Amino acid sequence: MPSDRYALADVAERIAVTENHLQKLRHRVNRLQEEGSDARDAQELLDLLSGNLGELYSRQSSMRRSSWVMGR
Repeated sequence: MPSDRYALADVAERIAVTENHLQKLRHRVNRLQEEGSDARDAQELLDLLSGNLGELYSRQSSMRRSSWVMGR
């Protein structure tokens, strides 16, 4: 089970890093839009990262369920 804990910790760290990137990118998109600049590329990247974050949350949830079931 220790490897499961390490894998869960890795996913949790990746989630934290991705959330941090998303926060910075949202700020950048807002700033570009306020300046009247073209923010399409940044918005596209924001959408992509949001999707990746959703996949990480899903993976974390599956890993937790699997760990819980196997630990019973």
